[in-house]
Amino acid sequence: MVASFSPAHDLTIAASATRLIAADVGGTHVRVGLVRAVAGPVPDIHVLAYRRYRCADHADLGQILADFRSHAPGARECVIASAGYALADGSVISANLPWPLSANRIRDDLGFQAVHLVNDFEAVAHAAAHIDGSQVLQLTGPAEAPRGPTLVVG
Repeated sequence: MVASFSPAHDLTIAASATRLIAADVGGTHVRVGLVRAVAGPVPDIHVLAYRRYRCADHADLGQILADFRSHAPGARECVIASAGYALADGSVISANLPWPLSANRIRDDLGFQAVHLVNDFEAVAHAAAHIDGSQVLQLTGPAEAPRGPTLVVG
């Protein structure tokens, strides 16, 4: 079972933060990207750099993020998506790894202005609004179906 990290998680990034690091923590790999987000009614998101890390090669997520940041500087904020369970102190017990995920520790250790932890399904739900028809597998219905509710299944 996967629980959301917060009932109404606010993913608002500071207006001055045009570049941020986004990380998807999986059981085998961590995928990390340097992202430029341009605010607007429909945010415009560009991946400027990307790297995949093998989890077994690293002691913790902080080590991975420090390495990525050394090759792709300029991000002051970080968003981390992972399966897991939220603790009262804001840290997450990862469902797939023995690593502790603490937004405060990562922020302090790596000098970010802010670090946001979100449930991996919550991250997919946020991303669903930004994909186009070429990135979707339509299971049923007319080929020219109007855009409507989106279902994320896992």
